Amino acid sequence: MAGWEKACMAFALAIIVGGTTGPLLAEQPAASQPQPKPVMTEDLLVKFSSDLSEEEIQAINDRLGVEVVDRTRDGRFYQIRVPEPRTLADIQKAYEETSGIEYVERSVRYQIQPEKDDQGSRQ
Repeated sequence: MAGWEKACMAFALAIIVGGTTGPLLAEQPAASQPQPKPVMTEDLLVKFSSDLSEEEIQAINDRLGVEVVDRTRDGRFYQIRVPEPRTLADIQKAYEETSGIEYVERSVRYQIQPEKDDQGSRQ
């Protein structure tokens, strides 16, 4: 998958899994407004092939010993949490080596943090 395709997929997954609070094509915020800040999570986003049944997907997740945090209605995109002592890198590699996986990346969320004024309080 090309770099721009991955970026588009990550954007789509962020919206599908994380939701959105406003229109996708909203005006760009003014410089004085808080800017979205990417925050890496301890979860993975996994896209399963449409050829896999729900039972096959569950079997893959069970075999890898992960926790399903959320999924889309169509059952193809899953937000996966990796329990200790396993690592994100280990589980990501295991998904990448599994047949029927179209995409797996670390989940990124975007948050807006209010700026602080001169007295240190939040506006």
